[in-house]
Amino acid sequence: MKNYKDYNKTYIGSSERAYLTLKTITGTTEKLCFGEDGSYSAYVVDEDTLIPKHYHKEFEFTDSLEIYNNFGELEWSAKAKQISVYTAGNFGCLIKLQGAENYKFDLNCRSDKADSLTWNEFQNDENDEEPEL
Repeated sequence: MKNYKDYNKTYIGSSERAYLTLKTITGTTEKLCFGEDGSYSAYVVDEDTLIPKHYHKEFEFTDSLEIYNNFGELEWSAKAKQISVYTAGNFGCLIKLQGAENYKFDLNCRSDKADSLTWNEFQNDENDEEPEL
């Protein structure tokens, strides 16, 4: 299982009224409320990511999700078989996409982690052998 912090935060919108509007494929809308007005970001994660206990599921949708600011402007969207929206505290937001074949997840490749996805290459000058990874 992946950790949600393995992903970078993704900007999902801003509001002067402390909420964003979620719109489904059927046209149904819901308010995603935050603790105060401002700019909001979310961890957008895949189905292999463990959701921490301090996040609470607010909404669950199928097929697609669009997020609008308080001016009615589209800020973010995604398509997936199942979409779950979680919140924590005043600004915490996590969006889990299951079956999102065309979504490019923004992984956070941190070099301070032992299982980081980055490689360090070192040259062996003595015998001109293959580089070590």
